[in-house]
Amino acid sequence: MPKINIEQGTHEWLALRRHCVTATDIACLMGVGFDTPYQRWMKKVSEFEEPVNDDMQRGKDLEPIARSLAERRFNTSFVPETHVHPEKPWALASLDGLSPSGELIEIKCPRFKGHSIALMGIIPEYY
Repeated sequence: MPKINIEQGTHEWLALRRHCVTATDIACLMGVGFDTPYQRWMKKVSEFEEPVNDDMQRGKDLEPIARSLAERRFNTSFVPETHVHPEKPWALASLDGLSPSGELIEIKCPRFKGHSIALMGIIPEYY
């Protein structure tokens, strides 16, 4: 997948996501996301900027720390990158981390309940 040189979280990145299908969109379309398919579509076609809630802010604050811990654990670097599918320019992937050898990491920083579920080996459908 070709890399797009755009910093995640910026207004430019948010605008790009509005015109593409992302993993978050797919979860909603499958009925397991945080929005209904209609709600997700409305967010795409409007200029709606989703307000940052406490859980979103927690993820933004802890993601660099979690990435650093993963780098130490796996003895490699992980760089957040955004990629578009080479044949489907509407398919976008915002990677939490990509190593030089092509390994991916997806970072989640849930609160106690979500963390407890993860420790049992259960990954919620919305992830």
